[in-house]
Amino acid sequence: MSSEPISFDGQVVIVTGAGNGLGRSYALGLAPRGAEVVCNDLVEPNLALATAEQVESNCARACDRSNFAVPESINEELRLVSDRMP
Repeated sequence: MSSEPISFDGQVVIVTGAGNGLGRSYALGLAPRGAEVVCNDLVEPNLALATAEQVESNCARACDRSNFAVPESINEELRLVSDRMP
């Protein structure tokens, strides 16, 4: 078993519930490992914005308007994120 942390370089990770608790912890933990983090929280959208501000990734994005229970919202958010990628 390797003790090296898993790298997420070049990967886009959507974290739902990023406003607090485990979602926030995942967002903050994945960014330093190279992930481009998308923060979403339907219940606490302002907290998702705050989490995104704390994320160290240059492409961090808070999506406070997307309902990820609706497939069209997911597709739209992925399109917006891909437009921001280098």
